[in-house]
Parts: sequence; structure tokens; C-alpha cells
Amino acid sequence: MDELDAAIVDQLQRDARQTNRDLAAAVGIAPSTCLERVRALRERGVITGFHAEISLPALNRHVQALLHVQIRPLSRPVIEAFKAHLETLPEVL
Repeated sequence: MDELDAAIVDQLQRDARQTNRDLAAAVGIAPSTCLERVRALRERGVITGFHAEISLPALNRHVQALLHVQIRPLSRPVIEAFKAHLETLPEVL
């Protein structure tokens, strides 16, 4: 990853919704070059996806908690099944 890739990643972390044209202008390259660079970053696994920042209070979720859970029996399949279940719950971050 060179300085240009790092600049692209930095800009996308600031605003992943900006257009390719705006991203290219921000890092000082042609839009076609920018598009190729972003595609290459995705193919190499540097960019793994895009997400939306959600305001939890706007969803009436004013309380956050960090939980500690003990799993019994302590086995990888049980732990993985528990984690998979939690990931299906919309309130779990």
C-alpha cells in the first residue's frame, strides 16, 4: 500500500458516501485512476465493506452495556453457535 492508497483509505474513512469524482479530487488524481485504485483495494481485502453510522438515541436506544458471558460447556462449537446467534440480533453491536 503506497501513500496514494493510504490517502484514498483516509478519505473513505471520513466519508464513504462521497462520489468517485470527489474522492479523486480530494487525493489529486483522475477519476478513472481513483476507481481502479478503489477496486484494487477491495480486491486485496484492504476495503472490506461500507457501513452507515447510526444514531442510537434516534432509535430510542439510550443505554449501552458491555456484557461478560460464560459459556458452558466450554467448546468451540457452542461458542461459535452462541456468537452466530448474537449476530442475528439487531440490538447487538
